[in-house]
Amino acid sequence: MQLQTKISVLVICLFFIFNISACSQTANNFFQRGNEELNKSNFDKAIEFYTKAITIEPNFADAYHNRGNAKREKGDYPSAIADWTKVLSIQPNSADSLGERCGAYLKIKELNKALDDCNKAIEINPKLSAFFYNRGLVFIAQWDYEKAITDFSESIKISPDDSESFGQRGMVYGMLGKYDLAINDLTEAIKLDPTNFVHYRNRSIAYDYNKIPENAIKDAQKTLELNPNHEGSKALLKKLGVD
Repeated sequence: MQLQTKISVLVICLFFIFNISACSQTANNFFQRGNEELNKSNFDKAIEFYTKAITIEPNFADAYHNRGNAKREKGDYPSAIADWTKVLSIQPNSADSLGERCGAYLKIKELNKALDDCNKAIEINPKLSAFFYNRGLVFIAQWDYEKAITDFSESIKISPDDSESFGQRGMVYGMLGKYDLAINDLTEAIKLDPTNFVHYRNRSIAYDYNKIPENAIKDAQKTLELNPNHEGSKALLKKLGVD
């Protein structure tokens, strides 16, 4: 009788072990399918698969994180924030989720929360340029331009090929009236990403304020080549006497 009891307990234990393993495998399968759809920009499908994974494993932090990424791509920032907040309740030191939530808070103009998340992300992982870049954007929104320049400079130090950090720092230099520095940074941004019309647009403004009209005209024309409907560049060319 005692042997039968032990056998019965063993069978029950094995059932639960195999059942848990099967559930985990199924959740991971849904997670991987979600990743595939996310990589193909099929965001609704990705969200559907991540949700299935979470239904099976309610504390699947990676599924919450990636579902937040898919929701961000759809512009659903409040719901994305909720997913990254869930990740942080499971993994409080997830710098990636803090960084993503920082960017989402910035999008919905909750600047203090964005700054707090970026600060925490940088404290956890000070070697990721994106965190400094995002915090730089927060500082721009707060009109704290010197701190923004410091963060974009740190982002460039970590990732010297990051055209966006050069572009943002150049724009801020221009806002501060430091046109030579603005032109230098925007020129570097254009070398790194010659198809981004924003860099040409901002450099055209810097050239205009720096009294170099011929270069301002060239950049305004290049901006319109890349973005034919850019009204600001049309207005600049008209101001400079170019039809």
